Amino acid sequence: MRKMNFAIITLIITVIFMSTSINSFAASVSDTKQAILTAPKTESFSTTNSTVVIAGTGQKNDKVRIELYTKKGESFSELQTEIELVVDALGVFSKEVQLFPGENKIVVTLSNAKGEISESRFINYIKKIIEINEIIRGLDVKNSPSVLGGP
Repeated sequence: MRKMNFAIITLIITVIFMSTSINSFAASVSDTKQAILTAPKTESFSTTNSTVVIAGTGQKNDKVRIELYTKKGESFSELQTEIELVVDALGVFSKEVQLFPGENKIVVTLSNAKGEISESRFINYIKKIIEINEIIRGLDVKNSPSVLGGP
């Protein structure tokens, strides 16, 4: 009976020890693979807005680096903007970033004691071109001479 109790207690202690080790290992892995960006949600999109808000989450005092690259040839090799932030006490960060006409690649890197993780977004900024109709509507044609000759 005494050997049976010892075996059961040993088994219970082993199970508790193993489950604690597995849970802590799983938690540390999931912490390093967390999604950091909350905005923009879409990985690739086009916009006519000249700016985009980059927002995300982390742990208080985590460092955040935002890099904006433009395309040169076939690759995003031209670093145009680099911004460094710190995650606030609520665990969030946010920054409005100026886009460049054409294709932009934004890389956000969050770093802390556990390491670094990065996410990218691809944004095609289409600069608005004023249409001829808008220009014509803006002209004051009532008080100007007729194009066809005569008042």
